[in-house]
Amino acid sequence: FWARQRRLATPVFNRALRPEMVGECTKDFIILLNKWTDIPLDVYLLMQRVTIQ
Repeated sequence: FWARQRRLATPVFNRALRPEMVGECTKDFIILLNKWTDIPLDVYLLMQRVTIQ
């Protein structure tokens, strides 16, 4: 059951992840990280938020 559901959903995610969109999100993330150089960061939490976007 799980494998079938995964096969159905995979093409949707592949089309959604356009290279220019991934590049833009990465650039925005790097800009934020550069602003937060003097405070402790929970990188795990930040990466979870990036993957949600």
